Order: sequence, then C-alpha cells, then structure tokens
Amino acid sequence: HYIGERTNDGKTVAIPETFDVYGVKILEHCLKSSPSIILMDELGIFENQALLFQDMVYQCLNSDIPVIGVIKAKSSPFLNKIKLRPDVTLFHITKDNRDREYENILSAFHQIIK
Repeated sequence: HYIGERTNDGKTVAIPETFDVYGVKILEHCLKSSPSIILMDELGIFENQALLFQDMVYQCLNSDIPVIGVIKAKSSPFLNKIKLRPDVTLFHITKDNRDREYENILSAFHQIIK
C-alpha cells in the first residue's frame, strides 16, 4: 500500500487514506492482541493529515504496552505532541554518534522489557 506518490513536478505527497485504513487496522490489531511491545518505524510528516491514524498512535502510547519507535527529526503538530510527552525518551542518532548512543538505547530498551 502506497503511503505517498510523486507528482509531475517531482514533489512527493502523502496518501493519508493508507494510514487511516491500513495503519489503523495494524495498530488496532496490536492493541487487541496485547503484544509485549509495539514497534513503530517511522512516524513522520506523511501522517500529518491522517487523523484516524494519529488517534490510534496516541491510543497505543496511552496503553500499558511499551512502544519503541522511530520519529522523524521534523516538526509538525503530530510529531511535536509525541516528542513533548513526559513518557517519551528521545535519542538523536547521527552517523557520528550512533556507536556511542547504542549503549544508551540498549540500556533504555532493557528497562522497557523488564
């Protein structure tokens, strides 16, 4: 299922319906099946207009199931709301720091899965 498409002028535009239909279905399944962890790879600006999907992401974050995810280093109301949550820990990973941050991330992951 396509999440975006390239226009004639070379820009990429999001297809919010993909998130609101298939993304919601996946996250609903996650909440109903109660896994030990939910992995979300990568929340970004393509989801800006996918309000049903955003609501499901918030439901996952508000659940008792730990969520580990990747969030785009961009600014949008959706992403910023997640980044500002007191229960969210952010790691800014670059080529230069990824080896050093590995231990921090591993330690945080072990705290989550205890």
